Amino acid sequence: MEIQKSDKEQEKMNIEKVLEEKGYLMTAPFGTSMLPFIRPQRDIIVVRKYQGEAKCRDVILYRRVGGKLVLHRILEVGADSYVLCGDNQYIKEYGVKKEQVLGVLEGVYRDEKYIDCKKGRGYKVYVRLWCKSLFMRRIILKVAISACSMVKPIGDSAKKWDAIVGNVTDLCGSAPQLIDELYKSESDTNFNNRSIAWLLKNYNRIYDDPDMSLDLYTRQCSLGVTALQLSIAAGTIANGGVNPVTKKEVFDAVLAPKITAMIAAVGFYEHTGDWMYTSGIPAKTGVGGGVMGVLPGQFGIAAFAPPLDGSGNSVKAQLAIQYIMNKLELNVFSNNHITVVD
Repeated sequence: MEIQKSDKEQEKMNIEKVLEEKGYLMTAPFGTSMLPFIRPQRDIIVVRKYQGEAKCRDVILYRRVGGKLVLHRILEVGADSYVLCGDNQYIKEYGVKKEQVLGVLEGVYRDEKYIDCKKGRGYKVYVRLWCKSLFMRRIILKVAISACSMVKPIGDSAKKWDAIVGNVTDLCGSAPQLIDELYKSESDTNFNNRSIAWLLKNYNRIYDDPDMSLDLYTRQCSLGVTALQLSIAAGTIANGGVNPVTKKEVFDAVLAPKITAMIAAVGFYEHTGDWMYTSGIPAKTGVGGGVMGVLPGQFGIAAFAPPLDGSGNSVKAQLAIQYIMNKLELNVFSNNHITVVD
C-alpha cells in the first residue's frame, strides 16, 4: 500500500517533514496490498514517527530503494532489518533496513470507528489469524493465476478476456463492469504476483505467457458486479448450471455439486466451519464486502455491505444471510424446503 501516487521528491519530503515536525501523519493511502485491513482511499491511517524499533506484526511506513513510500506489515525482525509483507500479498520482502523506516502505524479511522493497533483486542485477533493464513493465501493465488493461463485460445489475450467476461456474464445474467482505477492500481503494484507467475512457469504450472496470465487474473479481480448479479450467479450454481433468469445452461449440471462443495469447504477460509454451523448455507465471501450463498436445488442469495470484520468479511451481509436462513428454517443439512407461491 502506497502513501502517494506521485513519485515527486517534494511530496516525499513533505511527508517526512510532517512526521519530523508533528510526530505523526494522517492520510488516506491508495493501493490494495493491505486489504482487508486498510481500504484504499477510504480509511484514514495514523502513523507515528519511527523511534528506532518496531515489533513483529507492526505495520510500518518505509521508503524502498527506488524512493516509493510503502505501508506493510513486519513478519520477522532481524538485527538491522525487517522482513515485510502486505496483508493482501503472498511473497515476503526481505532486507528492509531500519534506516528506511519512517513511521509505525498507530491506528486506522474506518467510517466512524477507530481501530487501535496497540490496544484493540479485535485487531490483535485479526493479525494472528491473518499472518497464520499466509501459506494458504499463497496457494490460492497460485491456483487462480494458473487457472487463468488455461483459458483458451492459447496465446490470444483478447479472446481469453472475452471468454472470461462471457462466462461471468452468463453466470450473472448481465455483463460485469471493469473498474479501471482498481485495475490500474493493482497492475502498478503487483510485483509479488509477477514473481509467483514466473515461479509457476519455472515449475511448468503456467500454460501460457506468464505476464499475460497475470494480467488476465488482475483484470478479472477488478470486475465489479452488483448484489443482484451476484445472487443470480449463486442461483445459477444452485440451479445445476442453468441461469434462473436467462434460462441459459452456463455449465454442465455435474459440476454444480463440486462447485458447491468447494464453497462449503473454504468459502470463509478459517471461519468456514463457524459460518456453516450458524447459517447452514455454503457461501463465498470477498474483501469487497459481498457474500454469496448457494442452497442446492432451492436458491442463491447475495448481500453486500462495505464494513468488514477483523477477518475481512462483511459484517452486515453475514448477518442478513444468517437471519434469512434461520427465519426460513432452512439448512443444507436438513430436509426443509421452501415453496414459492404466486
